[in-house]
Amino acid sequence: MQICNFKELINAKVINPSNLSRLDGYCINLANVKKAYAFFTDDEEQALEAIKNGAYAIVSTKIFKIQDKDVEYLQVNDLEKSLKRLLDFIDIKAKVYLLDDLSIECLKRLNYKALENNLLKDFDSLINDDFVFSNCSNYLKDFDFIEPRYTFEVLKNSSFFYQDLILNNEYFPNVFIPVIFTNAMAKLHAIKELNINFSNIKLLDYVFLNEFNDIVKMNEAYKVVFFEHNDLVINEIKKHLDLIKITNIKSHKYMLYQADKAKFLKTLEDDSEGLF
Repeated sequence: MQICNFKELINAKVINPSNLSRLDGYCINLANVKKAYAFFTDDEEQALEAIKNGAYAIVSTKIFKIQDKDVEYLQVNDLEKSLKRLLDFIDIKAKVYLLDDLSIECLKRLNYKALENNLLKDFDSLINDDFVFSNCSNYLKDFDFIEPRYTFEVLKNSSFFYQDLILNNEYFPNVFIPVIFTNAMAKLHAIKELNINFSNIKLLDYVFLNEFNDIVKMNEAYKVVFFEHNDLVINEIKKHLDLIKITNIKSHKYMLYQADKAKFLKTLEDDSEGLF
């Protein structure tokens, strides 16, 4: 885009004009700055670093000291509104998916990122990534977003921790998908770009213990300790299991421990009688 058109599009005031004519890209993340990019920031040190990395234009609500007269310095009233005007003009590369809160949490546990529902943080992902995810329909109201179509069938519910499932007409025997994530995983499985490896999934953190508080395999377990901090996930677990929060080991079948996991495991190893 020509810089003259760019500054009109984002409704910017020219603080320092330059002889440079064309922009090749735009970003808000310093790590993504390339030669001939416009960089949006209110941080003067980042602006200087962006110029060193090849930025042709700096867009800010502030007036910075001119460090390079060959760079176009532009001032706008609101960075977010300027980014929105730019997004309305350029093509968004990403497929935008709308998911529920639990599916977003599941996604994160599979090491995928979700949008932060803040354009000042999401802009680069929206214009550069192949696919993005959000749990906020209001935030996505101006985007062509997709809600995944999915189906699932529980063939055998062996335990809370694993099941035999059909997800979108694909059979998964004895897959370690906890009951609380069945619906979410069906949704994510329907998004083929994710290419999830179902043979190596760990969506919850827990240990199985025998009556002597030794760590054992599931088929030898007398009780389970979950290490979980997400309130949504905890509430979902409680819908299926009689979960109690503990500060030291008890004889209860399903327990939640939210302090230092490493200390907990070390104490189990050192003291077969339990914690503390």
